[in-house]
Amino acid sequence: MSGRPPAQIALLKNNERAKQEFSEGLISQILLLIEADKKDFFGTEQMSDFLDTAYKSLKVEHYTQKITEKLLEKIAEPTEQDIESFYNQFKNHLVAEGIVELNAQAIPYISQLIKGQQAQQQMMIKMSDLKNKSIIEINRKVIGK
Repeated sequence: MSGRPPAQIALLKNNERAKQEFSEGLISQILLLIEADKKDFFGTEQMSDFLDTAYKSLKVEHYTQKITEKLLEKIAEPTEQDIESFYNQFKNHLVAEGIVELNAQAIPYISQLIKGQQAQQQMMIKMSDLKNKSIIEINRKVIGK
């Protein structure tokens, strides 16, 4: 649950279905890892390359998470109207997460979801800016300026 907002963690800790699914998934992953290790599945050069790529991907994911956390700190709390509108728009999805009504427990979680969407939009802008900057730098090198 690393990286999830505290309000979401609190909701999931009280959700028996979520805890059961998490536990079963974790057990399955551990059993598969044990089997793969017994077969020396990770000992090939191809697997080494794959693991290197996966490691880089995890680094990017972690860096992205840290940037997103900083963005979240700067985003203002949603208004009651924003929260109510979000709840009405995504009611079916929220019910699947254990939120059946808009109450004092659900409001902080929904607030975090809204802020998360805004942070994700800002992150996409940041990534686009980085791509554009990189293209400009490459073009400058090509034309010699």
